[in-house]
Amino acid sequence: MPKPGFGMPRELRPILATVPKTDEVLTAVISRLRLDEVRPDQIEANFQEVLEEMMREGLRVLDEAQVSVVRDLVALYREVDDSDPRKALLLLTKGFTSIGNQRKKRAGVHMEKCLRYLFSRCSIPCEVGTAISGHSDIIVPDEKTLKSWPERAVVVESKRTIRERWKEVRDEIARTGLKVWLVTLDDLISSDLAVQIASGNITLYVPKAIARALKAHEGRVRSLSDLIRDLRVFVSLHGSPPPV
Repeated sequence: MPKPGFGMPRELRPILATVPKTDEVLTAVISRLRLDEVRPDQIEANFQEVLEEMMREGLRVLDEAQVSVVRDLVALYREVDDSDPRKALLLLTKGFTSIGNQRKKRAGVHMEKCLRYLFSRCSIPCEVGTAISGHSDIIVPDEKTLKSWPERAVVVESKRTIRERWKEVRDEIARTGLKVWLVTLDDLISSDLAVQIASGNITLYVPKAIARALKAHEGRVRSLSDLIRDLRVFVSLHGSPPPV
């Protein structure tokens, strides 16, 4: 598989490279929101609100960087247009496509990194692994437990929007039999969709208002405000894995 940026015109690379990486975005968000000063019990009590604010601020960080990128792309277009209009159009088109893809991908990774940060602050043991999709997943308590004693571990997946993408998780559960909790900030989840997701053995964590609206599916649809407590109970009940 080609690496990210493969085939990108060299003129665009230094411009697009100015967009902050996901770790840099998270660091900026923590600093701007002064999250290191927030007590763990406050994070747990306001988990949904904290996560939502981290996502908003993360997108704001990306937007601020991409405003500068857009200016540089337009300047490059004007510079090249006089001598080679077709190349100028190609550079502009590829540049705008790239920043759109950057925003989408980095926002998704940012959500996962936000969850890991919040879990760590609330003393929920977790590691990053590749249990489900081949991409990074959050594993509680760790990847060794998941591989050796899967009944004592849970995989926490995150998706900004559900739509059809929950089916990826359902299919992987059917293949692996793993316990998966799917976290989303999506507020457009119907009762029919909740039934389908529940039938796939997925525990879905959604905004509080959606959880109330889908109360009939309480066993499989949980409020984001319950996530830290549910993880803490899960870890407590399953304890340490048996000795090797």
